[in-house]
Amino acid sequence: MAIPFKGTPYRFELQAGSSWLTNGTLRQKVLAADPRVTGAEADMLTVRLLWAGDLDHDGKLDFIIANWFDDGGTMCVWLSSRAKAGELAGQAACMEHAV
Repeated sequence: MAIPFKGTPYRFELQAGSSWLTNGTLRQKVLAADPRVTGAEADMLTVRLLWAGDLDHDGKLDFIIANWFDDGGTMCVWLSSRAKAGELAGQAACMEHAV
């Protein structure tokens, strides 16, 4: 999924149940495949980008990404202001939910 933001072509990519952020220069894994999901199920890509925008007002893109299942999952906020060298965003907070 392409996300144009202030002239930068960000992309949210899904591969075998994991999610990646890229801006054409950097590529960063943000959520790994859940170990409960294997084989063909992993290809169903349970990771979802819920929101993208500038949450921390630093002029760069931030993300809310979820990995939900029928029995729970994780939702995380990734902020560009928390990024380390070579990253697009750093994990700021996560919420775990189990049914």
